[in-house]
Amino acid sequence: GEGAERKPRAKLEGAEAAAAIAGEALKKADGETAWARAELHAIRGSGLRLGRTAPLRDSLSAALASLDEALALYPLYTRALFERALTLMDLEDFEGAVGAFERLVAIDKGYPHLLTWLVRAHASLRRQRTGAAARALGGSAGGEGDAEGGDRRAADDDDSAAFVHNHYMVLEVPCDCTVDEVKRTYRQMSLLYHPDKPTGDPQLFARVSEAHAVLGDAEARCRYDEGNADGRGGLWREIEGKYFAESQQYWPFGDPLAAHPEQRARRGVRRRELLGRQAEAWRVQQGRRH
Repeated sequence: GEGAERKPRAKLEGAEAAAAIAGEALKKADGETAWARAELHAIRGSGLRLGRTAPLRDSLSAALASLDEALALYPLYTRALFERALTLMDLEDFEGAVGAFERLVAIDKGYPHLLTWLVRAHASLRRQRTGAAARALGGSAGGEGDAEGGDRRAADDDDSAAFVHNHYMVLEVPCDCTVDEVKRTYRQMSLLYHPDKPTGDPQLFARVSEAHAVLGDAEARCRYDEGNADGRGGLWREIEGKYFAESQQYWPFGDPLAAHPEQRARRGVRRRELLGRQAEAWRVQQGRRH
């Protein structure tokens, strides 16, 4: 409805305003402490990332540069490091995002929902590498895109690109977007690319529709984020064991459900559902802050 439409727009405008205010404050911050300047850079970086000004990649690159400035001033600034990791996710630098989240693990293992984001970063990286390997084997039928690498039609002409479609980038929404943001952006893009419109494009319309079908549905989005399209558990157990081994249950005489895969799977589903609800609550909370 109209109310839901206003919320994401207000968030964007708030983020842009925060970035602008922090940018102006930085021009007069020579006499401020390193911490104060780092905080301003972090606010500006977060605002630029969420503001989504055009061209998008330029805005995200500026956000990354501002967050790097914050970390140069205060290397242990966890909020700046987390925002940097999210910015790298938005830029599709998933290897860099994994590294940033790993650095955050080394500094503060208790940072909110860190395991969730590590799983997402690893899942995105594997999906990206799978698609790159498929293209290397099959060749690219779509030709080269523009200088920015952002030619949507070239990507859609390449069948192997289906392995690497980033639904967040297709809709140009942040990796931590809310459902309202997904719906709003989908309405705009579906009108733009609808085949009956002068600007219509059937392939792009299909891609936008597919992205909305995944990100607009909580369960489908969770499976996509976790690299769990087959419904068999994704990366949770592997990533948790790698970074948070101390939190895994220890069975001195073996897992009592090891011989009961269906019950074991249900236990995993319940746990992921709980973590998914926590992550969604966090996304909503983040939306209220901006």
